[in-house]
Amino acid sequence: MRGILRRSVLAGAAAWSAGVLAACSAGGAGGGGEAPRAERKAVTLQYWSRMGVGAGRAYVQTGEYEDKRLPVFAEQHTPAKVERTVIANHTELLDKLTVSFVSGTGPDVFNVGSPGVAQFAHPGFLLPLDGYQRIKKETTDFFEPTLKIGTYKGKLYGMTYYADMRIMLYRKDLLAQAGLPVDRKGLPKTWDQLRDLARKLTRWEGGKIDRIGFDVPKTDEALWFNVVHQQGKDILNKELTKVGFDGAEGERGLQLMVDLLHRDRVDAHERPTFPAGAPPIATQHMASGYRNSAELENLRQVNLDPQQLLASDLTPEWTGKTTATGYLGGTWVLAAKQNKDPDTSVDLVSFLSGYEQLIGVAEIFSGVPPRKSADTRWAPLKDPLLRTFYEAEEKAYTVPGHPKFELIRVKAREVMGQALKQEKSAKEAVADLVAFTNTTVSSA
Repeated sequence: MRGILRRSVLAGAAAWSAGVLAACSAGGAGGGGEAPRAERKAVTLQYWSRMGVGAGRAYVQTGEYEDKRLPVFAEQHTPAKVERTVIANHTELLDKLTVSFVSGTGPDVFNVGSPGVAQFAHPGFLLPLDGYQRIKKETTDFFEPTLKIGTYKGKLYGMTYYADMRIMLYRKDLLAQAGLPVDRKGLPKTWDQLRDLARKLTRWEGGKIDRIGFDVPKTDEALWFNVVHQQGKDILNKELTKVGFDGAEGERGLQLMVDLLHRDRVDAHERPTFPAGAPPIATQHMASGYRNSAELENLRQVNLDPQQLLASDLTPEWTGKTTATGYLGGTWVLAAKQNKDPDTSVDLVSFLSGYEQLIGVAEIFSGVPPRKSADTRWAPLKDPLLRTFYEAEEKAYTVPGHPKFELIRVKAREVMGQALKQEKSAKEAVADLVAFTNTTVSSA
């Protein structure tokens, strides 16, 4: 079904270019309605995109999709045009954006991963979107966490382009073999329940782990931060001036992961050899993991039906009460403060974050759109496996909007790795992160 929908989205671009779609509004800040075509400027906007050759399959296909869609925007906003530049390596993109903005040669519109919003909003490189009525009108359709990422110090700068939602996936066949429920209602709602389930699913043979009950993240801090957030704390305080969690919450979250490895022994650093060509969770060597919906497409690529193989659920919590359903990242589209024509640039941001565009991107990424209206309009959400990712967006954990958060993230991975290898205690690792974070944010 999803392949058919993807083809229909791409085919729709041709229909739109024939004038089937209504033109996007082009009113200025605080205005409403569409300006007459004669009032539009003959401007060529520069659009820098991370979508294209040099990244993964979905990024390449999204780049191709942008190439098909941007002429639709140009026709709707004649005589404006758009030139698209691909910088697929995200680190390179961030570096080039920084250099270009400092030198006054930056793009008019661009897209970046979630930490990039604050990174470019802080020095004043971004155009605030709050004053544009066509943006205000659309924000009511977005889930609040997606808007939170696009906001810096109370001002909206970025609109969600691709929502990367991570929650729990479980192998239904392995659950059934262990006599455990396979329906969503019976899946773990608390971390204690997850630990119990993972122990039952784990298999050791000859002193080596043969089946991982739960894939403990070892190089990605997202789950750790998610678990801290579930305790009512965050990595930074609301003012973004210091650490937002004391030692207890951070230590408890990290200790959970350490215990899963070393006390519950549901995972190990020395792992089984996974068969080539298939995602680990598709093999008999892994029973559950914290994943995004791209894993569903990975299964389809090896001719496996994810609906038959997997069950999905929100991330377990400490008490079972829903507070932070999973981790939300992705890509956001923004406009530069200094550009050829701010009004037309906002039109492009609006176009790229419009319903049709986001449905097309979600289709390509095998993901879920960040728009509430998709609930009744988008057929794939009838799939209960995918729908859980969509429901998780409403109360998702998001990274703090600090311009130096990427440095904090790298440090978190370092100390987390030390704790998981038992080179440091969880308490010592958290203390290191707290000290580093306070120093980093105070120097911003």
